[in-house]
Amino acid sequence: MLRTITAIFFPLHVSGLTGPSSGGLNCTCGLWYSPPDFLDLSITRTHNKLTIDIYRKPTNTNTIINFMSNHPLKHKMAAYRYHIERMRKLPLDPIKKQKEWEIIQAIGESNNVPIKLLQKLYHQTTKRENQTTKKQCIKLEIKNKLY
Repeated sequence: MLRTITAIFFPLHVSGLTGPSSGGLNCTCGLWYSPPDFLDLSITRTHNKLTIDIYRKPTNTNTIINFMSNHPLKHKMAAYRYHIERMRKLPLDPIKKQKEWEIIQAIGESNNVPIKLLQKLYHQTTKRENQTTKKQCIKLEIKNKLY
C-alpha cells in the first residue's frame, strides 16, 4: 500500500519520519523519498526542525520582462515586488535571505534592471510594512480606549 503525504498535512506527519545519514527521509511505511517541494518552497527536516527554502526548478532561466521593453514600469516591477515580498515574509535564515536577495539582483541584472531601482523597491516594501504595523497598533489602542 503506497502512502502519500499531501502538502497540507505534511507538518502533521513529520514526527513519523526519520532521517538517515544518507540525507533522505524514511516514511513509516518504509518508502524512501527526497524532501517534497511544495509550489515554490523546499521543506527539509534537520535535527527535529523544519527549515524552509525557496525552490527554483533546475531549468529556471531567470527571465522576466526586460527593462528595455515597452511595457509599463508597474508591469516590469511587479515580479520583483513579488520576489522581494516573498523573501521578506518567509521565515528564512539570514544567510538564506541574503542568498535570495543576491538571486533577485542577478535576475534583475540579466533583465537590464538597474540595481538602484531594485534597492529602492526593497526599501519601499520595508517602509510600507512598518507603516501598516504602526496603523494596526493605533487601531488596537483606539478600540481598547472605547471599551
